Amino acid sequence: MKKILNPLSVIGTFCALIEAFAAYALIKLPVQFQNTFMWFIIILTFIIIGLFFVTLNFNSKVLYAPSDFREDSSYLEVLKMYYNVKEELKEEIDEGEVSISIEKLNQILESSFKRVERETKDFEKLFPKLMSQGELTLNEITEILGKSQSSSRRIIKKYVDEGTLISANQSGKTLYKFNREKFK
Repeated sequence: MKKILNPLSVIGTFCALIEAFAAYALIKLPVQFQNTFMWFIIILTFIIIGLFFVTLNFNSKVLYAPSDFREDSSYLEVLKMYYNVKEELKEEIDEGEVSISIEKLNQILESSFKRVERETKDFEKLFPKLMSQGELTLNEITEILGKSQSSSRRIIKKYVDEGTLISANQSGKTLYKFNREKFK
């Protein structure tokens, strides 16, 4: 039997079990209740389908597990892209631009994609060193990334804020290490 590994499989299995048990219960009910119960099963099916499509429309990212992607980094890229686009759209709406043209939306998606791509490349450079050395200073991170100290500070701050990196002061130096607890 195949393992149920993602939310879509759970939903599908849940619906199939409900329908199977309901169909079995239907034949065991007295005749006077069968018509009402049959309509309940039909309506329940449409309610489940409706809730599924509402979820798919408004919060589709919850329907996929990291195992649905070939690489975990692809899953992280999709999540980062989602949050970047959401953030940029919110900024546009906050600036009073309620209707957004297709061109503007394409610009937002393009810039978001480029930002996620840059961030992913930065993290791919940094991750192996953090895993092998354990802790790195700002200067070491700047050297690994090949960026200015201000750019490196911005990148580090972002990762510390999201909980990917942990900062600690030792002997007057700030050291950064990978937060293993976040990814357990």
